[in-house]
Amino acid sequence: MSMRCLKDRRYAVAFIAALCMLSLVLAMPTAVSAQEPSEESPPATDRLLIVKARGVAIQRVENDTVRMPAGLELNLTLGPTRRRLGVTPVKDGEGTIEVNDTVYTVEKAKGVILSDGRVAFIKLTGVDETGEPITLFIKARYFWMGGRLYVARAIGVLKTSETNTLLLLRVKA
Repeated sequence: MSMRCLKDRRYAVAFIAALCMLSLVLAMPTAVSAQEPSEESPPATDRLLIVKARGVAIQRVENDTVRMPAGLELNLTLGPTRRRLGVTPVKDGEGTIEVNDTVYTVEKAKGVILSDGRVAFIKLTGVDETGEPITLFIKARYFWMGGRLYVARAIGVLKTSETNTLLLLRVKA
């Protein structure tokens, strides 16, 4: 036998041994960490988006149009973006809506952010100061301002037990 054949056999044996070791490592179960994830912590793919907005609220009162200052502060939990569809779901949210010194508490948020049309549709539900349920539907057209800053023009309808109020907002997120 020549030296070349022995070298080739050594390389072949080393290659086969490496493949066997790799298959054993992949077949072994991975170690589980001592701390199990709690139900409160969101999955690693979820992101937190902080939204702040200012604008006006327009309401019809006895054939008169009343303009009032309005504001919005939300913490939205976004799910993973579905790249092929260009959709990012809004899984949950909380925060406050302020219209003319009346504060509404947002307890839940659902919606979608469409990256193709650069538009977001969000439904917020919560309660007012007396505990009555409220709903706010928002449609926002957003654009990128550079860095990590996005701004939007939003139109929303705040439905309370008494009236419906139109909201025109400038948003930053």
